[in-house]
Amino acid sequence: MISAVQKSELKKLQLYVENEKRLLRLSSLPKYSYQVDERTNKIILCYSIPVLAGIKYNNEKIIRRKPKKRYFSEISLDNWNPSLTDRIEEHYDWVVDQNFKAKRVANSDNDDLLYFIELYCQKIPRRKFRIPSDSTLKADKFFLDDYYHWISENVNEALSIYFHIDNGKKLYMQYINSKLMGEITSRWSNNTANSSYTRIRAFFNWLNFKKHDFPYGLLSNLEVAATSKKVGPSFTDTEFAKVYEFINKYKDDNEWGWFVIILQVMLVTGARVSEVVSMNINDIDFISKTWTFIGKGGQERSVKIDNGIVWSSIHKKCTDKSGTLRKDKDFVFHRRYYKQTSKPDRMDIKDILIEDVKQHFTASGVQHKFKKMVKLLSINPKLSPHSCRRFYITQMLVKYNGNIPLVANLVGHKSWDMVRRYADKMVKDSTKQTLDLDEIKNKEFYEDLKRQRDSLTNIIDLDKL
Repeated sequence: MISAVQKSELKKLQLYVENEKRLLRLSSLPKYSYQVDERTNKIILCYSIPVLAGIKYNNEKIIRRKPKKRYFSEISLDNWNPSLTDRIEEHYDWVVDQNFKAKRVANSDNDDLLYFIELYCQKIPRRKFRIPSDSTLKADKFFLDDYYHWISENVNEALSIYFHIDNGKKLYMQYINSKLMGEITSRWSNNTANSSYTRIRAFFNWLNFKKHDFPYGLLSNLEVAATSKKVGPSFTDTEFAKVYEFINKYKDDNEWGWFVIILQVMLVTGARVSEVVSMNINDIDFISKTWTFIGKGGQERSVKIDNGIVWSSIHKKCTDKSGTLRKDKDFVFHRRYYKQTSKPDRMDIKDILIEDVKQHFTASGVQHKFKKMVKLLSINPKLSPHSCRRFYITQMLVKYNGNIPLVANLVGHKSWDMVRRYADKMVKDSTKQTLDLDEIKNKEFYEDLKRQRDSLTNIIDLDKL
């Protein structure tokens, strides 16, 4: 809350501005006012703009006014006269311009690029009623706003979406090259450039969904920037020994118990953390001890869980005391953990059990816990939950003599390229499987590969490592 002195001085400023607006014959609309930041004593210009708040199911737009603020670091209550008096008309014109641009975006439905960017970045369904997450919207808006700003400064004709049909690829490559070759302090890395490409390409593909005369795949197959082909870290023998000792020590611990079983499953199956935490009871065949699920890229993968300890832990989480499958939950790893008390020195106060059978543990929760384990064990800080998958792949490559197609099939990789990188790094040439390209193209090769996969043990026995 502003002080009495600030309130008095602000009142003088506001009365002066209103009088000046009348003398300058400025319209009362759009409305705006001057306020003060109570902490810094700086002047703030407060106004509002029309924004698209959503789309009704009958395609009617929902327009609302959004409050906005503009801070003036050079104008304070102490120096507003004459610092502000000469700029009242300038500020009025600026607010009018902001409202004009916002109104054009909010009401446009034809070919305005900014309108579609704003619509795309709303928290409303994009396709098939799927609403993007907050993090997705934030990243999309960052890259799309940056692209739009560059277009508005360099190629005014491209403010129409239809300009991009014939010129989109060339225009985007000019933009991305300017980012890769710009000033050192603001120059983009290859990874940032590729992130931009992925999101802007998705935006233009979405335009086909909204405007059927707009082509799909407008920015497909562009070579934007070379990506790093480095394989991330896996466990060394010493590190794995520490992890194995950690598993045995903390498997029944209140703080670590829920994490240990998830860690075991990641190690012995090579599944991604997101796949493990969302493991569904209905995806498990309890007779054959097989877990079948849809992984990244829509790839179906089946894992026979014949590790006794891991299977026993999974079975226990899926059944009640009588051995009957639980009907009160869908996920194997539902949220069940102990919240530590704020007074660990008080032996008479026990940890609090938190349980929610409707929700599973999150991938980010496992990642945070993994980092705590890494710190506790003093092992490579670059290790992550995905290191478990890398560990699994390298173990399978060694176990099956570098058979890249077979291991790629086991872990659900669409292409062999990633597994080949592991082979180049971890498997000796003397054990690497070599394949004839004509044989690979043969349909019988894939059928034989499937028979091999089904007959192999595709799980790691931690006790034998």
